[in-house]
Amino acid sequence: MILYFGNILGKHYVTPTFIEQLAPKISEFETIILASNCNNPIMRMIHMIGLLLLNFRNAKLMLFDTYSHWAFYYALVLAFLSRLFCVPYFPILRGGNLSHRLIKSPFLSRIIFSYSKNNITPSMYLQEQFQKEGYRVIYIPNFIELEKYPFSAREKCSPKLLWVRAFHEIYNPEMAIRVLSDLSNKFPEVELCMVGPEKDGSMKSCRILADELGVLDKVTFTGMLLKKEWIELSQSYDIFINTTNYESFGLSVMEAAACGLVIVTTNSGELKYLYKDRKDAMVVNTGDVDEMVEAISEVIKNIELAKVLSLNSRRKADSFSWDAVEASWKEIISEIKT
Repeated sequence: MILYFGNILGKHYVTPTFIEQLAPKISEFETIILASNCNNPIMRMIHMIGLLLLNFRNAKLMLFDTYSHWAFYYALVLAFLSRLFCVPYFPILRGGNLSHRLIKSPFLSRIIFSYSKNNITPSMYLQEQFQKEGYRVIYIPNFIELEKYPFSAREKCSPKLLWVRAFHEIYNPEMAIRVLSDLSNKFPEVELCMVGPEKDGSMKSCRILADELGVLDKVTFTGMLLKKEWIELSQSYDIFINTTNYESFGLSVMEAAACGLVIVTTNSGELKYLYKDRKDAMVVNTGDVDEMVEAISEVIKNIELAKVLSLNSRRKADSFSWDAVEASWKEIISEIKT
């Protein structure tokens, strides 16, 4: 039996996290029990501890998603209890800001990451950062279920931009508004659709900024959409812009690539490892509005470049299917069982 702890909040209309995608795949070859779907953070922690206390005697392995903020302390408690009950564990390192936690909380980090059976991450960026601090790390990338993403090659790009992310300052949504404003001087017909839930007041700030810059009529805020809804919506857009300041994998970027959108992204975190400029995406420096505007302008004007990027972005996504990572998960789980 495997115990897997993370935020299972899809039923609360929160963007589903990777545990909700990975757990069903693991359950095809190993019994797995999950926690927690409690919306309240305190109740979520209590639920996780209770599940561990009920099942530790039969547990062969424990997995828990580890982020840099609240979930870091979940990981700390779970790591302590797993050692107390002699259950081997793997923290799954997520969130582009997690590397900063190593510097901010070195002692607590050692408690979690030094005593684990190993550490797993879907991010070459986090793997590098953790290895610099002396931690063992296995790289197993995230995967996407390709059959859910209809591909349509963008052979010519119109100035229709899609942005999909939670509205939080670490994802720099205001950059998208500034890019829209500058592009409107070159392409008066430009449109921007921003999909995602409000997190820290950033959506309100984006509305205010768009109004100040005179482009509020050119931007649509949908709020949170189910994955299938925004994928369907994406068929009406040609260019996917990603403005984030921190990134551990960039799942929404990979999903957009699977649909054939032309990707224009910052080079933060994992993104500079995954995408090659002018090969499968247009990659710009983090926070550089002018550079992103120029990159978008080029793919609109250069039909051949847009076509190449669209086709190559889908090929990139193809290499992140479940078939490509299944063997890695089976291997680490089988090692524990033996």
